[in-house]
Amino acid sequence: MRRAPTSVALAATGLLTVAGTVVAIPELPGLAHRLAAVAAAQPSGPAAGGADGRAANATAPATSRPLPDVHRVVALGDSVPEGSACDCAAYPELVAQSLQTRLGHPVSVDNLGEAGSTSTDLAESLRSDPTTRTAVSGADLVVVTTGANDLADLEDGITAASSATWAPRVATATASVAADVALVHQLAPKARVLVTTYWNVFQDGDVVTDAATRRANDTLTTQFNAALVTSIGQSATVVDLYEPFKGGGDLDPTPLLADDGDHPDAAGHRLIAAEILKALTNSSTATAAD
Repeated sequence: MRRAPTSVALAATGLLTVAGTVVAIPELPGLAHRLAAVAAAQPSGPAAGGADGRAANATAPATSRPLPDVHRVVALGDSVPEGSACDCAAYPELVAQSLQTRLGHPVSVDNLGEAGSTSTDLAESLRSDPTTRTAVSGADLVVVTTGANDLADLEDGITAASSATWAPRVATATASVAADVALVHQLAPKARVLVTTYWNVFQDGDVVTDAATRRANDTLTTQFNAALVTSIGQSATVVDLYEPFKGGGDLDPTPLLADDGDHPDAAGHRLIAAEILKALTNSSTATAAD
């Protein structure tokens, strides 16, 4: 049975404060600047940017562009947008809240993420599920996170396989995600569509104690992300989540993950929301290679 979607219009109050999070874990190299990026992406105004808010705007990159006029956000995919294992506001709700604050008008969100969902499941919903089709048809912004569950059966024997073995499966999965994007465009031809990569298609952080498994998971993930960029092409903006979570592969993502090591925690969802907001104002397409 499909989970009922979360659909809310978020109030402009209750802004997020993440500065305390930045200083809480200084012992992890590189994490402070990642969480600082989260803070920079949160709603700004007189309280955040000085008496008239100019300080926040003065730091905007030269390549930035105005936010698109979004009234309805729809999130599609797996347990990541759903917010599994995190008793917190998931990234779709955070994106909508920030957009509402910045744009000055109500922004609703339909979070249709579903734990265990594959890219094929998403395609079925986009073709035949009335709730999904209605939500997407009315969206201004659609964010898709899917494909990891397409590879779930590889996890147990991952250290015994090779990247050459994975290649056909990765190609099939990422082509399927691209097909999902095409279906989204059919339903909402004027919507802005973003597709996220993964920091890891399987578990990560300190719950993975075997070094060989950690390396194999990382190799498969980077292979998937690169193939996803190729498959998506210019049909959507690809939002990289690997570098924000793991840098060049040398950063520990544990503080951004729930206890299961598989899903983002509250800080992780804030970071994903920050990357999505950054992609919306970036004049060039974000890719996993950037």
